Amino acid sequence: MKNLWMLLALSLFSGHALADGTMGNGSGWCQPTSGTHNFFFPLDQTITDTDENQAGKIVKESWSVGGEYSARCDCDNKDYQGVNYFTATTGDLTQKGTYSEAGSNGQQMDFYVLVAGKLEIGTETYIVGNLKQYIPVPFSAISNQDPTAGGCTGADINKMSAGNKGNVRIYITHPLVGEITIPETTIMNLYLSKTPGSSGDNIPPSVPPMAHVTMSGTITVPQSCSINAGQVIEVRLPDIEGKDIRHLGDSPQNSHVTTQVNFTCSNVADGTNLSMSLNGATDPHNPDYLKTDNENLGIRISDKYDNTIVPGGSAELPIEDYADGKGSTEFTAAPVNTTGHVPHTGEYQATATLEIQIR
Repeated sequence: MKNLWMLLALSLFSGHALADGTMGNGSGWCQPTSGTHNFFFPLDQTITDTDENQAGKIVKESWSVGGEYSARCDCDNKDYQGVNYFTATTGDLTQKGTYSEAGSNGQQMDFYVLVAGKLEIGTETYIVGNLKQYIPVPFSAISNQDPTAGGCTGADINKMSAGNKGNVRIYITHPLVGEITIPETTIMNLYLSKTPGSSGDNIPPSVPPMAHVTMSGTITVPQSCSINAGQVIEVRLPDIEGKDIRHLGDSPQNSHVTTQVNFTCSNVADGTNLSMSLNGATDPHNPDYLKTDNENLGIRISDKYDNTIVPGGSAELPIEDYADGKGSTEFTAAPVNTTGHVPHTGEYQATATLEIQIR
C-alpha cells in the first residue's frame, strides 16, 4: 500500500507541473479589459539658440505618466504563469523618415515623419519586468523576462502600466520658423501576448492595443529682423526732363536708382528661406507700380534680375547672402509714365514698406 501511495503522489505532482507549464488552448493574444488605455503627454518647447535651430539638430522630450489597466489573454489555463511579450507599432506615423540613430539600449532607432518637411520623430518605450530597458519603436515580441505573470482566462493581469514611460527624439529636417504645431498624434500602439510567436506582422484585426501613446504640442522659435537698423530708407531719384518721359511707358534709364538694403535677424538660422516683400499703394493706371502724388507717374520696383516686384504681389526681393544673422538685398526704383500724358512739373514722391519674410 505504501508503494501505491507514492506512485499516486508522483502522478499527481507530474500532472500539476504540466498544467502550470503551458497556457492551454488559444492564440495567446491579450486584450484590455476596459478598452485601450491612452497615455498622453504634451510637448511644448521654445528654441532660443540659433545653433539649435539647424537641420540635423535634435529636440529631446520624455514622458512618464500615471494610469493602469488590466489584461485578459486568449488562453484557458488560468494557473499558467509566464513572461509577457510586447509588440509595438508606430500608430499614426506611417512614413519612414531620413534619419536613424542608436537608442538607449544600443539598438537602431528609426525616425518617422511627424510634421512634413520640418520634423521627424524617434520613439522608445520602457519595458519593465526583469528587462528594464528602453526599446526603440517599432518592435515585436519583446519579453519582459518576468515569468510570474498570468493573464489566461480567469486570471487577469491587473495594474499594468506598460507604455507609461518613454523618450522621444525629434529631428529637425529644416530650420524652423515661428511656431510649429504638432497635432495630436499616436506615436505608439502597444500589444501584449503570452507567446513568442506574436509580432507586428500577425496581429489579428480583432485584437486592440493594450495602450496608445499620444502627444501634441508646439515648438516655438522666437524670431525678429530689423531692416536698415529700423531707419527709413530714402531713395532720391534724379531730375527728369518732361520730354524724356511724356509717352506711355517711358522710363529714362538715367533716372533708375539702385539701393542696397541691409538687415539683421535674431534667432534665424543660416539656411532659412528669406525674402523681402513690398507693400504700398498701387498706381491707379498700372497696379504693377507704386502710386506717386504725380497722377501721370508710377514707380517700378525691380530686383537685381530686373523682375518687377509688384506691391502686395507674390514676387519678392531675393535674399541670397544671409549668414550669421546678417544679410542684404537690393532693389531698383524707376519712374514710369503710366498715362501717356506729360507729367506736370515739380517734385513727386511715393512711399512703401519692406518686410522680411521668413519661411
